[in-house]
Amino acid sequence: MLNAKQSRFASEYAIDLNATQAATRAGYSRKTAYSQGQRLLKKVDIARVVDLKLEELATRNEVTKDEIVSYLREAIRLAQEAQAPGAMAQAAYKLAQVCGVGAPQRAITTHIAPPSLPSLEELLARHLGKLD
Repeated sequence: MLNAKQSRFASEYAIDLNATQAATRAGYSRKTAYSQGQRLLKKVDIARVVDLKLEELATRNEVTKDEIVSYLREAIRLAQEAQAPGAMAQAAYKLAQVCGVGAPQRAITTHIAPPSLPSLEELLARHLGKLD
């Protein structure tokens, strides 16, 4: 049985797969959020809830893990072509998370790219035809 903070952590983690941010949003101290997030992910009950929430999201959005992997690989390719190392690193990190590789959370940050370079979201939107 999860307590309120743990349940909130599982819900928050399912949003962006960022344990540190999820721990902070769930009410854990910013100072200890990284270690708390890593510790919480190792708990079987929490991992089970996260898996269920991710399955619910996939069903609701009608998307499979294979499709996500495919989109992220395409995002990496597009980021390479656009010479956007920040977007490329972000996509590679998310791909590692989706595939369960468990890349260290602090190895890559999402604040690498200068503001003038396209973001991962912009590259994907362009690729999917939602931006010109």
